[in-house]
Amino acid sequence: MELFGEALWILMSILIGLWLADFATGCFHWLVDNYGHPEWPIIGPHYIAPSHLHHDEDMFVFELSNIVTHLYIWTAVVCVGLFFWAIDLMSLTIASACLFGFLTNVIHRWSHTRPEENTSAVKALQRIGLFQSTHHHTFHHNPGSDSHYCLLTDHVNPLLETIGFWKRLETVFLRLGLRRHWWEPVKSPAE
Repeated sequence: MELFGEALWILMSILIGLWLADFATGCFHWLVDNYGHPEWPIIGPHYIAPSHLHHDEDMFVFELSNIVTHLYIWTAVVCVGLFFWAIDLMSLTIASACLFGFLTNVIHRWSHTRPEENTSAVKALQRIGLFQSTHHHTFHHNPGSDSHYCLLTDHVNPLLETIGFWKRLETVFLRLGLRRHWWEPVKSPAE
């Protein structure tokens, strides 16, 4: 029985790590989509602009080199992992979150890939929602969509959408004086 309890603890730690990574990368994705300026030095042309273009040409970002596609997310994940290690809070859950954070763009790509082109293992994980399915990801890419920023699973987005998380976060940013797409001119009510 003790072995079962330990195995269950390990599985739950990994699953919670996956959900944490999904939430954290979703928050990052939301920030980039709504507040990241394509002309910012360094990350603007190499990360933010391709991310914005990806919403119009969904396979564009995957045509870039692996360095461009993964460098910024990998750098962020390494920094987060080192932070938790430095303050002695590294755990299986945090390590799992870092691992899935590293895999964000790979899993994201699978959600853009036709099902017949994915492996049986990927399709099985997509069917149970542990990896984001193509169907689920289309909610983010629908014209005018402002939802489903989490890219890893089919589990976190429904919860965040139910509680209106992104709208509430936007309200917090507005109260801090930060407007979405702040570089674009404000449209008058007549437009």
